[in-house]
Amino acid sequence: MEPNEANVEQNGIERQNSGQRLLKFLLFIFFLFCYLEWPGDHHEFIFQLEYEILFMKAGVESIMHPLILFPFIGQLLLGISIFSRGNNRKLTLTAIALLGVLVLLLFIVGLLSMNIKIIASVMPFMFSAVIYFRITRPGNERTVIK
Repeated sequence: MEPNEANVEQNGIERQNSGQRLLKFLLFIFFLFCYLEWPGDHHEFIFQLEYEILFMKAGVESIMHPLILFPFIGQLLLGISIFSRGNNRKLTLTAIALLGVLVLLLFIVGLLSMNIKIIASVMPFMFSAVIYFRITRPGNERTVIK
């Protein structure tokens, strides 16, 4: 059996190795630790904002904002991707894209305001996403993480 055939199940979906699962988990954690600052001496991490939105009495209109809804859907998809048996690359790429919308927006805001805390907080997610794209691209014969 060839090495590439060992990772393919009967239904044609590749099995997810532990390195890919770890990288997806790190993407999830790095997203939660992205830092936000806004005028009036307000600053929080994404996990703190999510707690307030989910467990405090926030109106439905605040949850339905695209900058809240898209990353939340991305987190759900990434969680499904982490715990699924197979390696559904399209699901993971969709999740990273939905999370990446907010992360890139934070990165641009950090650059424009020259806020090193915001820039430094989004870099781990961005580097992990690039690494994930590189090791899972189609036609990549060698896997960096095993």
